[in-house]
Amino acid sequence: MSSLFHEALERFSETLTTSFAVAELNPAQAEDQLKGPIQRLLSELGTELGVSVVARSEARTDLGVRPDMGVSVQKLLAGHVELKAPGKGARPAGFNDRHDKEQFKKLADHPNLLYSDGNEWALYRRGQLVGALVRAEGDVRADGPAAYGQTGKRALATLLRDFLSWEPLVPATPKAPSSSLR
Repeated sequence: MSSLFHEALERFSETLTTSFAVAELNPAQAEDQLKGPIQRLLSELGTELGVSVVARSEARTDLGVRPDMGVSVQKLLAGHVELKAPGKGARPAGFNDRHDKEQFKKLADHPNLLYSDGNEWALYRRGQLVGALVRAEGDVRADGPAAYGQTGKRALATLLRDFLSWEPLVPATPKAPSSSLR
């Protein structure tokens, strides 16, 4: 991945560090602080990949749960993003909050779901982790552009590219059962 993505990831981390630096005097929902920076990061990665990426907040699905973002690539829905407050992680098995655990159960059938708390990122397809969990070497709440080292930047670029390049499974015929999906 080029230095453009690395610079975008540094801006992402710096934006979050700036936001969390005033959290005590200007309290707000921690996970909500991730939305704008992640929207920008995905859009900038899309530009580098030569595709239009738009992440819209408070997405709606048919799964009975509302992920934090719906992500379109080239105007087609490519997947969803579920955000957690920094420090919660992106591993549902590690969630302590009952709401978070129940939410993941509802999202478990999702075909392309990205979980992130800004420091950890994980891609799930049908409830299964795809590839490895990516973790920042530092903390976006405090370490600014240094939150992600070279290893983290490369791993996150790979994971996000995989998320953005997912293509929906299309039935072979209009009435084909799910077993005939390619």
